[in-house]
Amino acid sequence: MASKVVPAPRTRGAGTAGSADGCEDPICLRLKTIPGIGAVVALTYRSATDNPARFTSSKAVGPWIGLTPSRSQSGARDVSGGITKAGDVNLRRALC
Repeated sequence: MASKVVPAPRTRGAGTAGSADGCEDPICLRLKTIPGIGAVVALTYRSATDNPARFTSSKAVGPWIGLTPSRSQSGARDVSGGITKAGDVNLRRALC
């Protein structure tokens, strides 16, 4: 008779120092407290933005990553296109 295997329960929450995901950096730990941000996104963001203090505000991060819409203006015509795709492609893929 085969025994029934019961999977271990999964827990979600912020990582702690010495966690198995390798994210012990204080900035990564703070990022992981945001819903939907896990270890992969936190580590990718941390490695792409080596010094977060270089951004004057949080509004400056989006254009640096390339998540702002492109614009084409000519006379009275103003077209808002897709994202500009500037910046780190791996970070943009992790966020989208």
